[in-house]
Amino acid sequence: MKLILSQDVSIIIYIIVLQFYKCKKIKEKVYFMKIKTITTKLLMCTFTISSILLPTTAFSAQAKTKALHPLGLRTLHENIKGMKKAPKIFGATKLARSVDLSSRFPSVKDQGSLGSCVTFATTYAKTYEENQNRNWGVNVPSHFFSPSYIYSQIHSDNSADGGGSQFSDAFNLIEEQGDTSITDMPYDGSDYGWETQPTAVQREHAAQYKATDWQQLDSGNYSEIKQELAKGTPVVIGIDVYPDFDNISPSNPVFDVISGDDRGGHALCVVGYDDSKQAVKIINSWGTNWGINGYGWISYKVLQQENSDAYVLQD
Repeated sequence: MKLILSQDVSIIIYIIVLQFYKCKKIKEKVYFMKIKTITTKLLMCTFTISSILLPTTAFSAQAKTKALHPLGLRTLHENIKGMKKAPKIFGATKLARSVDLSSRFPSVKDQGSLGSCVTFATTYAKTYEENQNRNWGVNVPSHFFSPSYIYSQIHSDNSADGGGSQFSDAFNLIEEQGDTSITDMPYDGSDYGWETQPTAVQREHAAQYKATDWQQLDSGNYSEIKQELAKGTPVVIGIDVYPDFDNISPSNPVFDVISGDDRGGHALCVVGYDDSKQAVKIINSWGTNWGINGYGWISYKVLQQENSDAYVLQD
């Protein structure tokens, strides 16, 4: 931009000098009037060009800042024809002031450097549902479902982090194929090859654990999220990450301020809510050093402001 403006000014000066020599023999008054007219028009032209180009520069400056942690949600607010909506609950429903399902969840996992957040959020929900239905032990490794089984089949590209994925692809795969355990198909947070696909045996194991359905809640509707949690159903959500979320910690437990740069889309599993905090509790996939031992809170206000996507999985 600076180069373009400098060139514009140089052109103006050059034309004015040329005009001076052309007008040497013209009366002084006419000369100055002509120079004034030309200069004014050229300056207006320069301003117009700058007005067009400057917004482009400003837009470029607003490009997303590199995330502090791995993300991977490619599309927020997917517009999918025929997507199933969760049934509405009409009338006043009195809910408990707080619900916390986290004691029935497996230990917090770490997606490493891959863009696999969608598969972690969905396998958290899948693991919870199967543990509840089968009365399995919470932290038995063979009872946690494999993010690799899903991500190896739905990752967007073969870039270093796999390019991320979309909710619909993950949920459809769990419904159509199921998922196998993480001990059967281990997860490697630095596996950049994406050549490892499920074997016939792993697919056979996965087929025993197909989901029966998945549904979408109204985006940004924290009341529906609370209703599902009150029924004992975790909710998978998608958010845009801002600095306040990246920096959740024991001294800053709630993501309640949207400010700074949008760092990209991220998938999480909601495991509870607390009206006294005016927030929902989430389990993340950034290991136990993030947040409060891997957990954090997102305010109802932020869920509304972000118009967060929300889904439930049914076994």
